Amino acid sequence: MVVGLIGCAHQSVEVNVTATTGFEKPSRVPTNPRVGFVGRGSAESGVVVIQLVREAFQSSIKVDDTVVARNRALEPTAALKLLEIRGMAARVAILRGHPGPDDEVVLPSQKLREAAEALPIN
Repeated sequence: MVVGLIGCAHQSVEVNVTATTGFEKPSRVPTNPRVGFVGRGSAESGVVVIQLVREAFQSSIKVDDTVVARNRALEPTAALKLLEIRGMAARVAILRGHPGPDDEVVLPSQKLREAAEALPIN
């Protein structure tokens, strides 16, 4: 009886260590690195606050950088200039266009920057 149990106790299990998960970062560098998202405050004064994401600090953002807000369809909605960075928030001036609440803010590629510069002056 003991011999019968020992034979059942050992089973071979193969593990695929090369499988990928949905949590891995892409291996290529994005053309428009994410900086943050436009806050829900009023944009009538020509200044809005953006909520920064951690990745923003990996891109070495700094005051006077030009960033672009874009909607869910990845179309530019505004060209913005960083005025002040405090912790995980930044105050930006609206140079062109009209950013919407929760628009994504990115460091733009040349193509996206040109599209944002074609927006109407604020």
